[in-house]
Amino acid sequence: MYNSNYNLVNGLDRGFEGIIAALGVFAIFLLILIIPVVVIYIIGAVKTYKKAGRQGWEAIVPFYNNWVYVEIANLNTWWVAVVLAYSIAKLLDMDDLVSLAALGSLFGKFVCNYNISKKLHKDTAFAVLMTLFPVVMIPLIGFSDSYTFDNDVELSKNGPFDDKKNDTTEPEKKKDTAKEKKDDKAKSSEKDSVYCPHCGAKISKDSKFCSKCGKEI
Repeated sequence: MYNSNYNLVNGLDRGFEGIIAALGVFAIFLLILIIPVVVIYIIGAVKTYKKAGRQGWEAIVPFYNNWVYVEIANLNTWWVAVVLAYSIAKLLDMDDLVSLAALGSLFGKFVCNYNISKKLHKDTAFAVLMTLFPVVMIPLIGFSDSYTFDNDVELSKNGPFDDKKNDTTEPEKKKDTAKEKKDDKAKSSEKDSVYCPHCGAKISKDSKFCSKCGKEI
C-alpha cells in the first residue's frame, strides 16, 4: 500500500515537473519571437519621430512619447488625456472604467493617426491600420523611404471633426478671386473707354458724333 502511494506521488511529481519544463521551453520560445519584434518596433518608432522633426529619444520615454505624438499630429493638447485614458485608469485603480478607458485611448490614437496620415498623404484606411497594427505600421513608416512627413499640410486641431471648418477657407478664396477678376475687368473697361473732347461724355470708340452734345468727334 505504501509503495503504491509512493509511486503515485512520484508519478504526479514527475508529471508536474514535465509541465513546468514544457512551459519554460514555451516561454523561452515566446521571448525569442517577442524580443526582436519589440526591438524593431522601438527602432522604427525612433526613426518615425525623427522623420516628423522630433528627437528620437522622445519615442521611448513612457507617457511623454504620447504627448509628443499628439504634438506631431497637431492636435489640441487635451487629446493627451484621451490617449492616456487607459494608463490613468490603471494607475488610479479605476477597475470599473478600465474597459471604457481602453476604448477611449484607442479612439485618441486613431484621431492622432488620422492627422498623421494626412501628413503622409494617406487616407483614413491608413489611419485605421496605424491604430490597430502599430507594431507593423510604425516600423514601416520609420524604415521605408516611401513615407515622408509634409508639415505644410493644413490639419484640424481635433482630427476629423473640424474638416468642414477648414473647408470654409476655399469659398473665401473663390470669392476673393471673383472680386479680383471683376476689378480687373472694370479697370480694363475703363482703360478702353473714349470720351468726347467737347463735353467729356463717355462715348463708344466707333462713334463719329457725341451722343450728349451732338458735336462731331
